[in-house]
Amino acid sequence: MAPPVPWSDLPIDILLKFLKPLEVRDIICFSAVCSTFESAASLCLKQRAPSPWIVLEPPSNDATDEIIECYYDLCEEKVWRRISRQMSCCSWPTIGSSHGWLVKADNQSNLHLINPITNRRISLPPIVTMEGVYPVYDNESNMDRYMIQDFGEAKVKDLYRQFTKVVLSKDPSDGDYIVILVHYGKEQGFVFRNVARTLFTKAGDKNWTLLPGTTYYEDFVFRDGLFYGVADLGGIYTFNFSGTPSPTIDIIIDEPGGDDEYFDSNEDFYLYYDQLEETLATTKHLVLSPLGDILAVWQKTNFFKTIEINVNKVDLEKEIMVKLHSIGDYSMFVGTDSGCFYAKDSSGVKSNSAYFIEKNKVKVYDLTKRSLESESFSNLFGKKHPSIWMSLNPN
Repeated sequence: MAPPVPWSDLPIDILLKFLKPLEVRDIICFSAVCSTFESAASLCLKQRAPSPWIVLEPPSNDATDEIIECYYDLCEEKVWRRISRQMSCCSWPTIGSSHGWLVKADNQSNLHLINPITNRRISLPPIVTMEGVYPVYDNESNMDRYMIQDFGEAKVKDLYRQFTKVVLSKDPSDGDYIVILVHYGKEQGFVFRNVARTLFTKAGDKNWTLLPGTTYYEDFVFRDGLFYGVADLGGIYTFNFSGTPSPTIDIIIDEPGGDDEYFDSNEDFYLYYDQLEETLATTKHLVLSPLGDILAVWQKTNFFKTIEINVNKVDLEKEIMVKLHSIGDYSMFVGTDSGCFYAKDSSGVKSNSAYFIEKNKVKVYDLTKRSLESESFSNLFGKKHPSIWMSLNPN
């Protein structure tokens, strides 16, 4: 009698038959068993188009010594966990996500790209290679903090908190990519004066490079060989990295100097506008639609609570913004990593709606009714404030 064949030696096509009827979260759990199961799970996931998940930090009171990864499945409204195969970096804070790769900061705030599905890891250049960043050592010759020109001091393990946006040009699996990083903080010597700068690094670079100029860019998307960025005052810029060490920067839509012309607010809102003016803020997102359109999303908040969301299409030919009152059968997810998906591909996700995370809850803004829908999702993890959308990438 022939000895039994180990599960890890089963052919991929046999494993795929087991995987096809499973939910996405079960497929990902399956991928953690061994390298063979991981390969089969990756092949299966490439045929799926699930809605984004939310990256959660593991609960601090977890009794187990195992390193646990935690995610929130939006469709099933459930938190699921799995034991990490990236033991050394699972506990690092997640500061962003792009093209299905998580961006994590280690204990010196150096950044790493990690694919939680395949467990691949790419380390980006050290923080000390950024212009104007100088390490400061304690009496025992341990690096204790960074001195950053114009930004002041920051503890080594806390500097990552000043990185507000990380965007990749593409899936970095093939080793050809560009990373853009937005660094935002308080100017040295001023309590209330903000300062921002944008840096980039390319595959194979040994250092971070500062983008020229002083414009504060809030978000970026990559399309047809160009990065598109939105500035804090609403201007749209292009960044061409081909052929030169630093990108060529052009403005295609001028900054309007204010946010109100992009908003369709009701009379009640304007009635109280004067009282709210000092507390209003607008966060700007860029989202690439499945059809290749660039959508400029304005998220207006009052005391950090969203009161209105508007969507504009960036008309690249006419170089104007066109207000959209509907995104049709699509749903949009805005935040640290934004995306737009066909709602019918994801059960439980509403079409013509914008999803965002605010104060530990997933909220839905109905673009048809121009109103914030009821909060149908419960608290995610105690006092944690997760804000990272993650698209699955099996590459």
